[in-house]
Amino acid sequence: MARIRSVHPGLFTDEAFVTVSPLARILWIGIWTECDDQGAFEWKPVTLKMRILPVDNVDVPALLAELVAADMIRAYTVDGRQYGAVRNFAKFQRPKKPNSLHPIPDEFRTYLGSRGASSEPDDDDAGGSSPPAPPDGPLVPQKSEIAPQMEDGGWREEKETPSLRSGSKKDPPAARRGTRLPPDWQPSDRERAFARQLGLDPDAVAERFRDYWHAKAGKDGAKLDWPATWRNWCRTEVERLPRRPPPQDEIRFSGGMPV
Repeated sequence: MARIRSVHPGLFTDEAFVTVSPLARILWIGIWTECDDQGAFEWKPVTLKMRILPVDNVDVPALLAELVAADMIRAYTVDGRQYGAVRNFAKFQRPKKPNSLHPIPDEFRTYLGSRGASSEPDDDDAGGSSPPAPPDGPLVPQKSEIAPQMEDGGWREEKETPSLRSGSKKDPPAARRGTRLPPDWQPSDRERAFARQLGLDPDAVAERFRDYWHAKAGKDGAKLDWPATWRNWCRTEVERLPRRPPPQDEIRFSGGMPV
């Protein structure tokens, strides 16, 4: 079953990554999603093509050979079945609850980047086949060799979480609350001037404004900005004024009828 993986930005400038062809790069990243959480996958070229490059006319065995030549993956066999290992996969893809689905020979754990793996051969291996050489350099990340635990199995740079303790500079601002119109409210000189500019009588408008908002019950009677509420009220009053007909001398006649 395919898994979600994370791609570190440093991958695209990694020396090993840029030496292979573009399709090989896509295949290699796609193989991550086919790996178990240790970095092992089934070496099935046809299946990999159908899952990663289904509509491309490509030779997946040749691309796998290209990745092997770049030491980005290695093949191994267990009980007659062929598997692949992704270099340093377990080092930089670190889910919180890793699942191991495929068998992995001990000598491949260093190549996969498994924690606790040792590059020294066991005594039981003396006289046997030589284990794979340790991988040369990291294939991401380039800034750190330590990968934090990730639920989605990817590497991500840890960032310091700002403190939210009381008094911290990072404290979120307190939410503003509206207030009711004061009982002795009167429009300021500036608010009176605004009403006059609209052709209104400030005292008459203020009386209606004050009576309305003092009688308004509940949270709807509280406002964050009473000066802005006053200006909006004045504009509404202007819109409600009846439109006056033009002066008589401005009315034009045509054939005895006003136009």
